[in-house]
Parts: sequence; C-alpha cells; structure tokens
Amino acid sequence: MTSVIICLLLSVPVFAESAISASGEKVYFIDNENLCTADERLKVNEALKRVSEKYGMDVTVYDTRYYNGSDIRVYAADKYEELGYQSAPAGGVMLFLATEDRDWVIVETGEAMTAFNSDARDYISEIVVDNYLNNDNFYEAYIRFAELSDEMIGMEQAGTPYKKPFGGLLATAIALFVGVVAGAVYSQSLKSRNKTVRFKAGATDYVRQNSMHVNTSRDFFLYSNVTRTERANSSDSNSGDFSSSSGSSFSGSSGKY
Repeated sequence: MTSVIICLLLSVPVFAESAISASGEKVYFIDNENLCTADERLKVNEALKRVSEKYGMDVTVYDTRYYNGSDIRVYAADKYEELGYQSAPAGGVMLFLATEDRDWVIVETGEAMTAFNSDARDYISEIVVDNYLNNDNFYEAYIRFAELSDEMIGMEQAGTPYKKPFGGLLATAIALFVGVVAGAVYSQSLKSRNKTVRFKAGATDYVRQNSMHVNTSRDFFLYSNVTRTERANSSDSNSGDFSSSSGSSFSGSSGKY
C-alpha cells in the first residue's frame, strides 16, 4: 500500500514540492515536469531510496521548468534545504534540472562533498549528461545517476574517493613524446647524409648570365590565411564550492544538456 501511495504522489505535480508522502515516507524523486511515466517515477524513487538508506545520505533528483536567480547552483542548494533533505554531517546530493533552458546541476553538502568531488561530478556528467540528458532520455539518466551515486559514495566510505585516472593519459603522452623524438633524430640523420644539398636564398646560379631581362614586374594576390578560434561550448560546467542562501556549505557543478 505504501508504494502505491508514493507512486500516486509522484504522479501528481501539485504535490511535488513535498519531500514527504502522505504516508510519511520520504520522496527522493520529484518530477514536476512529468518527464517520466508513473511507473518510471516509482522505479527511480526506489533506486534513489535504496542508495540513500544504504549509506545514510540523501540521494535525490528534482526537475522543474525554470529557476529564479543568477546562480542555478545556489537555487538548487536552496531547493535541497527547502525540501528538508539531510544536512551535515552526512548530507546528500541532488541532480537538479531546469528544462526551459536545458540546465543541469549536481549539488551536494556534508560528507557527500567528498564523495561527489569535482572529479566525481565530471565523471557523472560525462555519462548522465552526454549519454542520456542530451538525448532527452530522462528515465535512464535518473537511473544511471542513482547507480553512479552508489559507486561514488561506496568509494568514499571505503576511504578512496573517486579521482580522475591519469595513468592511461600519462602513458599515452610518454609514448607520443618518445615517438616524436625518435622520428626527429632519424630525420636529422637522413638530412645530414645529403651533403650535396645546400640552402640558397636566390636562383642566380640557375640563370645563364645576360639571358633574362625583366621589363615589367607586378604583385599578384594569391591567397589569404584565415585563423579560427573555437567558441566556448554552452555545456561547459561551472564548478566549485559555494554557500546556499542560508549559509550552509555546498559544492556543485552546472551546465547545459
């Protein structure tokens, strides 16, 4: 019966601003924009609830049409607090969407700030935003967010918060550097063997004396050189620590999908 009540609550936007259901159960997924079906809402809420209760942190998802204010991260943090989700020390995390301008935010507080550090947020956004939100696949995006949250919090509680891997990139860079150096050495070796070739600034030696007379000279425009500078991508994220309107400490990232 409890699950039926929660499902009905999640299906009706008028009740969406409450994080507590009629039966007193905490709601972890608030779908104001009806981006998921009723069945999908129940599944997303259960996935978020399972991770939240497993680690004692609130893992939540909230979507709306638009937001008020200049910093969407602050707005999302205020919404997290307004809904009564966990504050420090344990804290929690929220994936927040504002659909009108296709904004996404991940904000966290308390111990979740360590679990969802900047590297972890980048990792999550690369998967959730690039693979799902960009294609308007909201249900899969929310489910993957719950799964990745389980992974990030688990690593943090094991004492090894997620860090971006550098080993593969470093090995690739070293291999490229060695290849470039080896190629340059070989090229220089071949060049040094060619003793008969010497640089000359002019072509005087190739013209028979008094065989050429220049009566008229003109300058001709042959081509132009155009350089292009890439504009910043609208999906580039704003990331770092900040405070909510109440002064609580949060961290988070935001961008476009």
